[in-house]
Amino acid sequence: MLEPLYKTKDPQSSVGHGEFYELILDADRVNSRIAYFVREKHGWWDEKGKRAVNVVNTLSPDEGYTTFEEAHERYTQQRLTRAKGGFVHSFSLNFFGKSPADYNYEYIPCD
Repeated sequence: MLEPLYKTKDPQSSVGHGEFYELILDADRVNSRIAYFVREKHGWWDEKGKRAVNVVNTLSPDEGYTTFEEAHERYTQQRLTRAKGGFVHSFSLNFFGKSPADYNYEYIPCD
């Protein structure tokens, strides 16, 4: 799973408001077993350059979770934390969309 979170619904047209967090839930092999990791990056979208800039890891644990359910629970907690900080606009890639740059939008309620 990969989910960019923004404070604005239209980060591409909001000059100076392209700040984002990117939440990631993925699996990797650790000592011959599958472990699930929740990671997070923080950065800014540069519309002129069409790229992310000043990207840093803000959550990157060395140990993973043994089950997907545990990792998903941590992912959900981190998502809510960011939503409470104003990052309530979620954009996830729609692999079955009409174009390669098709996204699903979701507003994240945080009350």
